Amino acid sequence: MFYLLAAFSVIIIAAAIFMYRQSKRKPRPVAMRELGAGFDLTYIEKDNSILENLKFFKIYDATTLQAAAHNVLRSRTRPPDFWVFDYRAVVGHHNASGRVEQTVFYWSDPRMKLPGFRLIPQDSDIGKQSDAVFKYRPLVFQSNPQFMANYRLISPDEQEIREIFKPDLIAYFEKLKGVCVEGFGNEVFMYRYKTIIHEKLFSRFYQNAQSIFQLFLHHSAIFNADKTGLSSYSRT
Repeated sequence: MFYLLAAFSVIIIAAAIFMYRQSKRKPRPVAMRELGAGFDLTYIEKDNSILENLKFFKIYDATTLQAAAHNVLRSRTRPPDFWVFDYRAVVGHHNASGRVEQTVFYWSDPRMKLPGFRLIPQDSDIGKQSDAVFKYRPLVFQSNPQFMANYRLISPDEQEIREIFKPDLIAYFEKLKGVCVEGFGNEVFMYRYKTIIHEKLFSRFYQNAQSIFQLFLHHSAIFNADKTGLSSYSRT
């Protein structure tokens, strides 16, 4: 009996602590507005215009319904155009639909020209899907087994995307696990699948996102130094 009472007391205390913390947590819009001010980003409560750009990418699936961008933060200086937002949508057919919520970091920069690609964590729901779902087979990096264990890199332009994914970029992703990245042309964005980034983790994720963008911008400049135009990638 004593042990049952002790266990019950622990549960009550844990529940009380949880409720207290929840009561002290700021509403998401308030927290994001404050984060925006700290990073010199403009806060917009809702702006679905940004979703027009995403329709060319796999994040915006053909079966996407009710997509919306909430708690939008946008850069005040350009280039690049930079947004952070909470993306919410219903994905799938009506009989088998599911809700997707994730925080997206997005850049558009005319200085950048990327081949089309999609980087997916192996252990995510989408990473476990068959190759046929993605239309193209993942690229193989024999000299980087850890990168291949963590990610699937998909692109119709294998030679071009290998020129972008140099050893320093691969090494960065080997350390930074679990992110999804898509890019084409002057656009690139990243997110953790079905994950809203908590305010306390925002600063670290923001710094990682900016580092990834700078790496893509740098390698894009090198890749395009002796080239003109884009690759054969199609956004259809």
